[in-house]
Formats: sequence, structure tokens, C-alpha cells
Amino acid sequence: MRPGLFKMSHISLLAFALLFSLGLSGQTYSFRNYGKANNLPGTVVYTLNQDDNGYLWLGTNEGIVRFDGFDFYRVLYPDSSTGRYPTVTLKDQDGTLWFGCNDGSVFRSSGKTLEQIAMPGSSLTGISAILQESDGRLLIISQRQPFFLIDPDKPGNVSTISFREDPGIFSAGQTATGEILSGTQENLLVCRIAGDSIITENRVGGFDYARIMAVLQLGDTKDFMIGTDGNGLFRLRLEDSGPVLTRFAGFPVLESLSVRSLVKDSKNSIWITTSGEGVFRMTFREDAYIPVSVQHLDMNSGLAGNNVLALFEDTGENIWMGFNGEGLSLLTSDAFEFFAPGGISGQNNIIFIGRLSGNYLLGTPSGFYLYDLSAVKPVSFTSLTGKTGQKAVNSYFIDKEENIWVGTQGSGLYVKRKTGVIRQFYRSGDSGSDYISNIAADDENIWLATLNGVRIISRKTGALKEVYDINNGLPPKGINHILMLGDGSSYVATESDRLYRIIPGSGVVASDVAMHGMMLNKVLGLARDRNGVIWAATYGNGVFECYDDSVKLLSTANGISSNYTYSIFADSANDIWIGHERSISRYNQKTGVTRVYSTDFARGGQCNPDAFYESADGKLFVGTTEGLIVYDRSKDKKKQLPPVNNINSITINNVEYPYQPYINLPYKKRYTIKINYTGINLGNPEKVYYSTFLENYDEDWTEASSSREVTYNLSDGKYKFN
Repeated sequence: MRPGLFKMSHISLLAFALLFSLGLSGQTYSFRNYGKANNLPGTVVYTLNQDDNGYLWLGTNEGIVRFDGFDFYRVLYPDSSTGRYPTVTLKDQDGTLWFGCNDGSVFRSSGKTLEQIAMPGSSLTGISAILQESDGRLLIISQRQPFFLIDPDKPGNVSTISFREDPGIFSAGQTATGEILSGTQENLLVCRIAGDSIITENRVGGFDYARIMAVLQLGDTKDFMIGTDGNGLFRLRLEDSGPVLTRFAGFPVLESLSVRSLVKDSKNSIWITTSGEGVFRMTFREDAYIPVSVQHLDMNSGLAGNNVLALFEDTGENIWMGFNGEGLSLLTSDAFEFFAPGGISGQNNIIFIGRLSGNYLLGTPSGFYLYDLSAVKPVSFTSLTGKTGQKAVNSYFIDKEENIWVGTQGSGLYVKRKTGVIRQFYRSGDSGSDYISNIAADDENIWLATLNGVRIISRKTGALKEVYDINNGLPPKGINHILMLGDGSSYVATESDRLYRIIPGSGVVASDVAMHGMMLNKVLGLARDRNGVIWAATYGNGVFECYDDSVKLLSTANGISSNYTYSIFADSANDIWIGHERSISRYNQKTGVTRVYSTDFARGGQCNPDAFYESADGKLFVGTTEGLIVYDRSKDKKKQLPPVNNINSITINNVEYPYQPYINLPYKKRYTIKINYTGINLGNPEKVYYSTFLENYDEDWTEASSSREVTYNLSDGKYKFN
């Protein structure tokens, strides 16, 4: 690394400021947000669901909307009513979507349109829940009596179910044996349908007059989670002797939430949306619904807002959240987390990550943190600038004995033994040789990358043993990185179109194959994969994959985010990770596929050189100028579904027509037909177009000159003459 290429923060902190900053550690996640800027009609999202064609359906304050991953499409009500918005939604056993609205109206999806269900009565109230009975009938529960039963096969026949009580229903759930759990203003009613009436069999109190907003069945048919408005979460078990209401022991944070909805995902976690405190996710033991952790996501975690009305997991296991005023958000992956260990500007610039004494060492230009990842907080911060002659730190290295080696910007090398204090270990007296960009080590020696080449010193005495610079074959520019090999030699990253290898005792060897690029080749980082291939990250020319006799280029043409690459790492799965200014690229060698992850969720931090690390349990750590990114492979989505293809329109000889299964065409010698369809993959959307041509390919077409019309079947691409 050379001066001026990367921004460094030099800050001296007082003791009280350090203590203050340690309490402000942050943790954020990666979200993709949609609002007015994305033409979302309505920023209050009450309901979310997905149809069998892959579209996400939103119930907003401005009506019902379909989303294909790119565009939002209004779905018009069949009537001209205004001020209506959906309050609940259900996807039935046949894949039809049902919507209940604030004015008591009910609709179901019919392709891309809505069909209204004629509800009996003239003074309907808002729909609180839609449940599907075991026989397939839908139970429509309104906030005030009565309830309704609808046969999906005969939606015109709606049965009215009378309810002798009028408690005001805000939520509902159902047991496997047919009981209906109705949440009211102050208690829970256990009810059952008897003929054309609903009978209350039991009342569950103990909620301290808190309105019951959500009812969710747990794994056992007798166990339920109950969410209230202001009095948090409860666990309900319907014993034969009577209902038992308890709290979730050990998690007091759950006891005062204003819950809006409860959702169980495909991994058996439960998501809790709240008014004012964002979202919570509970994970449980595999053998029982006993919570083992609670994860909290709010605006400090990257959420668009803290008032979350709805949450939905789509078929691709993506988590969507609807807000009260902030639109829609997609949690792109909770495999990525962001941690800002310092609360003061400049104390989050992580240039090194390593493992030390059970914690993670996070090195910055002014000192290092010991960080407890499980507790999401720093254990300590050790300031170094006062001990290094006010010179900023450029590099760190932790050896097998857990000694910490520190390279500075002009003051040489320092060491902190496991049981000692930090002290100067080596200094040449030349500012260029004492500017240490990178540190490596073998069993006997410490290797230093400096502005004046490579210095090899004794690990025991600090004595200078060998010097490699312009005088014995290295390019005149400084050394940015050292990649140690298992045989005691190393490759070095420098400004050159070739790789250089240092073999102690033998000298410097330059590779025979050049790395050609559009710009002057500045190699900033090196990595070696499990096959022994060397990867060189450059500043402007992308990444070179270097073999003994050939070089391949990995650039933006192959899908990486930018050709300006600051760091590179080969993980245990042999994926190649590349750090950029505002993103990270991940290249899969088996498939040749590159995925790009934005660092916007990490405050847009720039990836630092030599700031990749992989833990023993497979977590990948990335140091940025704004903090630490952690990728947990075990949390990454395993379910990869092909896009669901939907034809949107057909263009025939430059005239666009809405989709219909068959199109009748007057006879012509040639038709150019363009079929516009969307391959819906909500987590990774992609627009797809298909074009085909109809012309005189065979005799049938030519001999049909007397025919005036041809029918083209869009499903199989075949035509016939009428």
C-alpha cells in the first residue's frame, strides 16, 4: 500500500471517549428498499402474499399492487369504491389469493385481476382474518359480528355465521381440531362453529387488557404464540384441564412489544413485527419450541423504519417487510452482517482481522479491538499511536504464539508478546524501508513489505537477514502484499505486469507470462487457491488468474463489480472473494458465476487491502473503512428456484398487444413476433425477452396464400391456417 492511495484515519482518543465508543457498537444487515422512488403505489403496506406465477401481491393504502421484482402494477377493484385498502390476505389450497378489506369487502385473484365476492348485509366492518377450514371452505372473520363461510368452488353462496357476542375481533387462529381462537380487546376466545352459529367454549385472560393482535400455532397442535399490543408475547397451551398462559423465559425484551404480526418461516424461526421497535426473529431448539436466541432488527440494523405491519417469506426464502409509511423492504440475506465497533468517526476503519485468545482482533490505523462477536461488542481497545511515535499503523500479523506484530507508516516494526507490552522490534532508519505495508512470517523469519522492497528479519533477534529490492531484480515501486508459500518462498504484489517470486538464498524470479491490462498494472493483493493457482487483484485491470504457463483475466466482463480491486481471498470452498470500493464480488470457480454484494448496508465502506479472514467455523470477515462485514455461509439461502416465466405482452411487426393465448393474424409473407415475458425471481430479478419469426419456412406457409388468417399458439410456438 502506498501513501495517498487509501484514506487512513489518525485519531488520538481520550480514555473516556474510548469507553464511550465501546458501548456504541452497531450491527446492520443487507436490505433492498422500495418506496415512492420506485413507483410503489402507497407507502403503507398492510399485507403481503405471492401467487403461483411468482408475483408478490401487496395490500397498500392505495389498493392492491402486483410486483415482479422490477415494476409495480396496480390491480384495480371491479367497482369504483375509494378509500378501500386490504387488511388481511390468504392463499388457499388451490393457489387463489383472497383479500379482506377495511370496508368489509372481500376479493379473490383471477389471473392478474380481482373478482369481488358479494357479501350479505349492508353494515359490514373491516375484515380481521381469513382462515381455511379442513373441508376447504373459507371463514371470513370481521371485526364485528357476523362471520361468513365461503365455498371457493361456489363463491356466490356466502353463509352467515352468527356470533352471540360482539367483542371486537382483531386477530384469529385455528387449532387442528377446528377450534377458532379469536383475539379481542382484552382476552382470547376459544370458539367453535355449531351449525350457523359460533359458540364460545372458553375464555383465556391474563393479558392485562392488552389487545390481541396475532395468533400463531406452534409445532404442537396445542401450542400457540399470542402477540399483544403493548404487552408483548405469550405462549398458550390448550391443556385438557384448561388453557395455560406463560411467558418465554429468559427473554424479557419480548414482554412489552406492540406486536403487529407473527410469521413462521421455512426454517421454523418466528418473525415478530412491531409498532415502534422493528422486527424480532426467534430461533428455537430443534426438538421443541424452546427459544434459544432472539435477533432484533430495527433502523439501526438497516431497516427502512421501525413500524412494521407485515412480513412474508416468498418461495425463494426471501423475507419481505411492509412498513407503515416507508414502503417495502427485502432482506436480501441475513448471511451478511455489519459491525461498527467504534462509536467515534475513524475508529471503524478495519485494516486487519485475526483470532486472538478466544476473541477477534480488529486492527485499525490507531490501535486494535478485541471483539466478542457473539455478544456484538468490543471487549477492549488498545491504542497504539502513542507507542509508535504518533505514526499510523499500516499492517498487523498474529503468529502461532499469539504475538501481535505491528507495521507502521515510517516508524518500523513493533511487537506485542502474549504476556508483554508493545515495543519496537525493528527500525532501519530509512523512512521508505520503515513504511511497512504488509507483514508475513515463516518459522524463522519475519517478512516486511515496504516502500523500498522486501526486508527479511530474524523472528528472534530482529536482525536484518536479507534485502530484496531494485538491486536484485524487483521493480522499483513499493511492495503492497506478500503471499507466503509452503516452501519458504513468497510471491510479492507490486507495480508490474508480471508476478515476482522471492526464493531466499536463490534470488528473485519473474514469471514468463505477462498480465496485460488497459492501465498500468498495480497489484494490490495476492491469493492462492486450493489448486495452487495465484490470483492477483489489481487497481484498474481487474483480477488475473495466474498459472505456470498462462494468465486469464477476470473483469467486469465476467461479472465482477469493478476492475478496481483492493483485496482478494480464496476461501475454504475455493470461492474467490474480491474487495472493491463499495461492493464485494464472489467468483465461484466451479460454475463460473460471479455474485456481487453491495456494501451500502455497511455504510458504503471501502474494502481494505489484506483485510479478509476466514474463521475455523467458515465465517468470512471483511474489513472496510466503516467497520466489519461478516458472512455466515450457514445462513445463506440453500433454496435456488428457477424463475417463473410470465408473458406480459406480444409485439407483432412493431405493434404491441396485451397477452392472450391465441392471436389471429392476417396472412402475410413475414411476421416478426417479439414475446415480452418476465422471469420472476424476486430475490434476484431478471428481465427476459424472447423473439421469434414467422415466414415462409415450409411449403404449408407458401401454399396457404389463399388463406386470409393464421393462428399462432404462444404456448408451443406453432401456427395453423384457418
